[in-house]
Amino acid sequence: MTSHDNPRVARFTQYVSETTHTLTLIGSDDGEAWFSVNGFCDGPGMTRIHFDFSDKGGPSDAAATWTKEDGVVRLVWDDGNTWVLQAATFDSKLVPGTDATAPTPFEVAAGFWFPLAGVFTSNALFMSPLTAVLARVRAQSLGPLNPLPVAVTVLSSWAWLQYGLSVPNPYIVAGNLPALTAAVYGLLQMLPLMHEAEHAPALRVVVGVFVLGCFTTFCLWTSLVFWAVESSERSAVLGVYATCIFIVLAASPLSSMGTVLATRDASSIYAPMTAAQCVNCMLWTVYGLAAAHDVFVWGPNLVGLTLGGMQLVLKLCFPSKRTELADSDGVACMTSTDIEMDDPVL
Repeated sequence: MTSHDNPRVARFTQYVSETTHTLTLIGSDDGEAWFSVNGFCDGPGMTRIHFDFSDKGGPSDAAATWTKEDGVVRLVWDDGNTWVLQAATFDSKLVPGTDATAPTPFEVAAGFWFPLAGVFTSNALFMSPLTAVLARVRAQSLGPLNPLPVAVTVLSSWAWLQYGLSVPNPYIVAGNLPALTAAVYGLLQMLPLMHEAEHAPALRVVVGVFVLGCFTTFCLWTSLVFWAVESSERSAVLGVYATCIFIVLAASPLSSMGTVLATRDASSIYAPMTAAQCVNCMLWTVYGLAAAHDVFVWGPNLVGLTLGGMQLVLKLCFPSKRTELADSDGVACMTSTDIEMDDPVL
C-alpha cells in the first residue's frame, strides 16, 4: 500500500495497493466521501500503471509512470499531473531511478521474447498427450496408456487459462487456450476406448476426477461472484487453485523417479520430452521472476524445472534397459511417466 498526495484535489491523500499486478486506488475528492477504482500495472519493472476512472466520469485508461528522482517517488500521469509518495513501503523501494527507467536488453528479452517462445514450447508440449491418444485411437485399443493424466491435463489447462484471463496476462492465455482445446479433444477421443469391462475401474476414476474438478471450479466461481471478491483477490484465489492442481501433477514425476532409483533403469524417462519441458519451464521461470514478477508464474515452473533437471540427471546416471515401449498391437505409446506434465503453467 502506498500513499500519495494529490495536489489537484485539495491535497487529499490517495492510497494505491497492488496484488499480482492488479491495482486498487482508494481516494477522496473532499476528504469525506471515498471512492475506489481498479487498475493494473505493466511495462519494464511494472512501473507503468493504468486505472479506470470511467465510474467517476473520467478516462477508462488513465496511465501514469512510477519515477524516482533524488530519492523521491512520484506517480507522473500522462496529463502532466504528479502525485508524490507520502509513506514509503517495500514496493516503493523497488521503483527504479530516472537513470534506470530504460529497460536493459535482458529485461526486454525476459518480458517479450521469453514468454513468446514459451507460448510455442508449452503448446507443443501439451500436444504430446494428444499424440499418444490419437495413436491409441488408430489402434482401436487403450493399451497401456494411462488415461488419468489426460483428464488432469484438461483441468490444469482450464485452471491456468482462468488465471491468465483474471490477471490479465495474454501470454498465459495464449499458452493455455490451444492446449486446453487439444486436451479436451484428446479426452473425448479417449473415452470410447474405455468401454471394455477391463477399463471400467479406470473409467470411473477418470470420470470422477473430471467431474470433481468441474464441480470445484463452478463452486469456486460461484463464491467469487456472489462474495463480490475484488479482482486482485480473485486472481490470487485462482492462482492458488491452479497451483493445487499442479501439485497433483507434480506427484507423478516423484513416483517415477522413485521407480528409477529402485530398478536402476531410466527407460521410463523420455529424455527429449523431459529436456523440452526443462527449456519450457526455464523460459516461464525467467519471465515470472524478471518481468511479470508473478509468483504464480515462476513458482510452479521453478518446481517443474527442478523436477525435470532431476529426471535428466537420473537418465544420465542409469542406462535404459529397453529402447521402446510398445503394446501388443505393436504401437509405441506413452505411459503415465511419459505424459506427466513438468510444466504446470503453460
